[in-house]
Amino acid sequence: MTGGEMNIGDITNFANIGFIIDLVIDKTWLAQTIGDQTVAIGWAPRKDILAQENFPIHVWPLLKFDNPPSEKVITWNPSNPTIILTAPEVNRPETRKVTYEWRKGQTLIGYGKLIGAPLNAGRNVFLLRAIDQDMVGARPAEIEIVITCE
Repeated sequence: MTGGEMNIGDITNFANIGFIIDLVIDKTWLAQTIGDQTVAIGWAPRKDILAQENFPIHVWPLLKFDNPPSEKVITWNPSNPTIILTAPEVNRPETRKVTYEWRKGQTLIGYGKLIGAPLNAGRNVFLLRAIDQDMVGARPAEIEIVITCE
């Protein structure tokens, strides 16, 4: 993801191996632009790079929700105090492994793009967290969804 940093120590412990940046070996590589990129890793036992391998990668933008919903006001129904909530779209294609985690207060109420959620009379605040499972260590996207029952 943009702004993400790779450290060669996370890939290998071999000395004199690093990312090739401006013809110099560096221990870190910073993703600065979105899209397809090539990362070069090289071996320089002295100051000259003697071996190089190029790896194609795709840099994604930070995960975010496309159209966060506005607060919804509904009529309170004590005989059926639940609602079906739908997660808004995120800026990832359907082929990506994005999971959705729903919380009400400190309570985890479930996972999925659709979820049946308990309601109370008054203001109900749900925290929705989207996590791109294909990106290790990436920050999840979070929004609050508010349902007020009158």
